Parts: sequence; structure tokens; C-alpha cells
Amino acid sequence: MSEEYEQGTVDFFLTKPITRLQFYIQKWLGSFSLLVVIYVLMVILSLFLSYTLFGVQEYLEYFWITIISVIFSSLVFFCISFSVGEILRRSSLSFIISSFTLIGSILVSDVLLFISFLTNNTSYESIATYLPSWGSTQLPFILLSSSPLSNITQFIDMFPIQGNAWVAVLSIVVYTLIPFVISLYLFSRRDIPKRIS
Repeated sequence: MSEEYEQGTVDFFLTKPITRLQFYIQKWLGSFSLLVVIYVLMVILSLFLSYTLFGVQEYLEYFWITIISVIFSSLVFFCISFSVGEILRRSSLSFIISSFTLIGSILVSDVLLFISFLTNNTSYESIATYLPSWGSTQLPFILLSSSPLSNITQFIDMFPIQGNAWVAVLSIVVYTLIPFVISLYLFSRRDIPKRIS
């Protein structure tokens, strides 16, 4: 959204017979679709290389669970980034704040889990569950924890949280809807400048 303001294309698109809501939803869907297409292409490439280099792969029945959970989990930081772009209307500043939110939330969560592991105090772990990164990073691991791939997920997820998949889904939904609703409200109420330099 911020690039639309910087290039002055928002003003142009809104002169067409579409509402602000239609523009916002279509922009959101187009951006998220691009993210999904890039992810799916990466997955197809990795499957092709795995099959080419190592032969037939096992446990592909868990493949779709992983793909769908990762795409669903990416909604949190996609919406935060998209919304920050709408709120600030500056690309570079939006990128910095969105990246800081993503990386900072993951780092704080990992530090809290490490402290919880060292001190054997679960209150730090419960604090980590309220961060935006918890549901989005833990959902794929929670879904695969009872599969034959559980040893691999335990190795990858250094400090696993004993969580519930529904709580992770709720976390993702809440941290997706809040920035989405805020930025949609602001987009529908604020003036659209001709161009931001």
C-alpha cells in the first residue's frame, strides 16, 4: 500500500468506478496471492530437488498439512506489514517497522522460552504465547508433533511450547484481524493524497 501512495496510483485507481473497500480488499487479496504463489513455487522446487537428488520421498501425506498451516500462519505478519504500509504510507519506514515486529517478536519469544527452560518457570512460556509470533511459528510444529516427523520437528523447534492447535489458530486470527481492521478503517476514513514524495 505504501508504494501505491508514493507513486500516486491510489488516487488514480479510486477515480475508477470501485469503492475504497473493493480497492483495499482486492489489493490485499492480490498481495497475499503473490505471497502464496512464491511460497508454492519454492515448495515445488524443493520437492523436485528432493525427488531428483534423493529419490521417492516418504510421509508426503503430511505435506498438505504443512503447506496449509504455513500459509495460514503467514497471515499474521503479512497483515501487520500490509497494515503498517497503509498506516504510515512510507515504504522504507513500513519495511523497517514490519521487519522489526517480526524479528523482534520471534527473538523475544525465543529468549522467554530459553529463560523458562533455564529457570524451569512456565510463566515465561505463558508470556511468550501472547506474542504475535507464537501462533504463527508454533502451529505447523503443533500439527506435526503427533506425526512420524515429530523427531524432526523437535530438532528444528529448539524450545517447543506444549500448545494447543486451536489456541495457535486463535492467536493467528486475532493478530491478523486487528491490524487488518485498523488499516481498513483508516483507509476508508483518511484522505488520499495525490502523491507522497
